[in-house]
Amino acid sequence: MIPDENVERWRYLISVPTEEPLMESLEEYVVDAYTWAIFSYAGKTIEETQNLGKRVISEWLPTSGYEYDCGPDISVHAEDGAMGKILEYWVPIKNKNEGGRLW
Repeated sequence: MIPDENVERWRYLISVPTEEPLMESLEEYVVDAYTWAIFSYAGKTIEETQNLGKRVISEWLPTSGYEYDCGPDISVHAEDGAMGKILEYWVPIKNKNEGGRLW
């Protein structure tokens, strides 16, 4: 199979919001507007945060009335809390019946 040059490859990005000019070694990535399903979780290990993403995609999404929209998943690691890392997992979604974005 020949790779399609017009399809962006999967990438893992670590980012921070900023108004400052970027250093030359950094890349700007602008996230388009989507409707998001946001799940908060207090975890202690990377395995727990990965399991959250798996459960959202395999359990919640198929029964939600929504489908995955063509956008990035976002994991927000907010702070250390008493129970461990505070995580938000953002999933871009669209209504299954409308076939488009909800906004």
